[in-house]
Amino acid sequence: MQQLGFRSVFAKLFASVMLALILFAVAMVLLTQLVHDKDASIRSEVLATQILGQIDPFLHELNISVSEDNRLQARFMLAVVKKSFDIFDESLQAKMGLYDSEGRLLMQTDNSDLPLELPAPPSLFSRVFPSLADTSPTKQAQVYSSTGYTFCMNHAYRLKNQYSPLR
Repeated sequence: MQQLGFRSVFAKLFASVMLALILFAVAMVLLTQLVHDKDASIRSEVLATQILGQIDPFLHELNISVSEDNRLQARFMLAVVKKSFDIFDESLQAKMGLYDSEGRLLMQTDNSDLPLELPAPPSLFSRVFPSLADTSPTKQAQVYSSTGYTFCMNHAYRLKNQYSPLR
């Protein structure tokens, strides 16, 4: 501190406290950027994981039916998965799609405009700092199944209270 011209104890103490406050403010800004959920991705991923957990046994049965070349049972399993999609769509008003292991769209909910190819997941940098990455925040959650399928969900959150802290 003496090289900077601070010779008195008060000046050294003042400079140390100001430096600590500036570092604390920078740390708080970074922490709010990391913790604040701007794109609702955590809520969408939790919902998508729960939905995939409900339909994953049907997807497993679908894989077994396809491997045994039992087309009737495979079509039945696809119909069950589609009906499950419709039930979740009615309650959540979400756009949902199921992609195969190559990233091609297998099925989607009605009135969904999901791409035919699975979009690449956003990078960690663009998810943590969307304002610095010049990308719009995404509402899309991708959850990978143990059966090789990818469940994709776009959820439009509509909060009833416009002053809600969850906004």
